[in-house]
Amino acid sequence: MCHMPLFCWMSATVYEMLNRTGKWQINSSDFPTTLTEMLIHFLHIQINMKNKKLHDEFEDNRFKLWDREKQSVLKLAKLALEELDNNNFMFSNDHLNKCGIDVKQTPLHSGILTEICQEDALFFKSRMYCFVHPIIQEFLAALYVFYAYATQDISKLRYLSSIRFNVLPHRVPLHHILNMAVDGALKSANGHLDLFLRFLLGLSVDSSQELLLGLLPDKVRSSNSIKEVCQTIHVKFTENLSPERCINLFHCLLEMKNTTLYKHIKDYGMCGRTDLSPAHCSALASILLMSEEPLEEFDLRMYKTSEEGCRRLVPVVKWCKKALLAWCKLTDVSCTVVASALKARTSQLTELDLTCNDLFDPGMMQLCEGLVSSNCTVD
Repeated sequence: MCHMPLFCWMSATVYEMLNRTGKWQINSSDFPTTLTEMLIHFLHIQINMKNKKLHDEFEDNRFKLWDREKQSVLKLAKLALEELDNNNFMFSNDHLNKCGIDVKQTPLHSGILTEICQEDALFFKSRMYCFVHPIIQEFLAALYVFYAYATQDISKLRYLSSIRFNVLPHRVPLHHILNMAVDGALKSANGHLDLFLRFLLGLSVDSSQELLLGLLPDKVRSSNSIKEVCQTIHVKFTENLSPERCINLFHCLLEMKNTTLYKHIKDYGMCGRTDLSPAHCSALASILLMSEEPLEEFDLRMYKTSEEGCRRLVPVVKWCKKALLAWCKLTDVSCTVVASALKARTSQLTELDLTCNDLFDPGMMQLCEGLVSSNCTVD
């Protein structure tokens, strides 16, 4: 997501603070490895920055900070959820007051909400508010839903119409909530619940809940529920979903730190119901490259896409053991990517099939350089 300037700023804010507090080690439990964990860190930092500005105090104890700021966060989260349900990303004072947010008494979090002056038809300025980016609104909305479940206050969700939470009994298994959210997001006409779903599933993971202790009363046992939801998602891949919906489900698996991600993507590719656009191929390639373990086999032919789409999938060879690229009309640019994988110190590639590609001299020269590299592990 770092093609978005604001997300670059958010990431830099989190990493700078981790570096400053000595928690930069990648193997540390504090290091964010999912988008959900990144947003939890970001929210924590912004609240601390607000306290530093207003009260000249900085609370390093995460539990104490969440416990003290719980009501303030939940009011923002309630606003986020109610307006997300209405597909609304700009709010008036009435919207804020309805959720118990008094602009005069409670200064807006500078990194969370922002104020906008807009001209209306009568030529005077009215004050409107929005979250600094929709991604923050969707994260807070998911946080409100998960908090409602963790505290067994399902009544907080009765008004949510986009997902059929209004039929829930008082006590219900977590996987039931998560599966209903999956169904609701897939039925959304414009995909406005896609990120909300990713965050809700990401919040169910133990590592995310650990970061929120103090706001959450206790961790929710979720391992069995996560397995149930992963099985549900696997079934969804067999349905006639659009590529956008499928790719969001892949991201959901990443948020839940699911280890069978590649199997899901492989099965999805073999279904071949829909042509993948170049943009979809770029997204799939980035997801595959985020796999914790190198792929045993990458067969480019199993993806139904254009030549440009194939070109965007080629970088996956950087993180696989066996690459099958026969009959794929490789270009010189693709050959450069393959050669780079062959020369990389981290290369896992031991088998490469390039038969039946009409390669020209520039591409062949690149491949030869890669094959004679001291780092090349191809047999």
